[in-house]
Amino acid sequence: MNKNLIIGTISLLLFVSACSYLPDPHEPIPDVMITETADYIFLKSAENTSSETLFLYYPGGLVDPHAYISMLNGVVKSGYPVLIIKVTGNLAIANVGKARKIVEEFTEFNHYVLGGHSLGAAVSCIAAARDKQIFDGLVIMAGYPTENASLADWDQGTLLVFDASHDEIINRLKLEEAKAFFPQIERVDLTEDLEEPTAGKTIWVEISGGNHSQYGDYGFQHGDGEATISMEMQHELLRDFMLEFFKVNGW
Repeated sequence: MNKNLIIGTISLLLFVSACSYLPDPHEPIPDVMITETADYIFLKSAENTSSETLFLYYPGGLVDPHAYISMLNGVVKSGYPVLIIKVTGNLAIANVGKARKIVEEFTEFNHYVLGGHSLGAAVSCIAAARDKQIFDGLVIMAGYPTENASLADWDQGTLLVFDASHDEIINRLKLEEAKAFFPQIERVDLTEDLEEPTAGKTIWVEISGGNHSQYGDYGFQHGDGEATISMEMQHELLRDFMLEFFKVNGW
């Protein structure tokens, strides 16, 4: 078989099996300022601009970064600037060091929190493990660290893990094995308030009825479970608990 044909076939299979559904161009969002470059999409509240915390976000594999704007704009409107990182070929693994470079560009902030979805969550773990002194925390959606990027001894940092009950894309066996690479895990219900800073801990939250696809807005991903809550509800739950997590940690 022709070598180029083999490469093309493999690429197509990877495209089909991963998060590969691209949204239409995003409409302007009221009260949100959007700055887009070749490297990122920067979202900032037009009214509340006093935050000292920047939230950086790695997209899932082969997902257009614009697909996360609708999920994250509630965080932005609450006063937290968000920067969605654009990555080569929409594969975050190709740009592990990009978060650090962006932090070096956006020096006006005092706190930097990193996050991501699926492959982007795994890459955010690698980036944080490499530069623990730079990042204050991690927000992981449908992902986990590996032994080579263990965060188990990250005493100064803290993790927020979202686990959707109907997510059938994530490898549950590997997720269970990866628990050894998290800081101390504390399971928390979505309805609970966090009463004290969570440094040195992993706050683990289940999104009941949610699935893998609805962390973003890119359509239903083949192989995923059927959600029993709407995408809008999943986004609202994510937003509200992220804000709780940010505020209790003084960000």
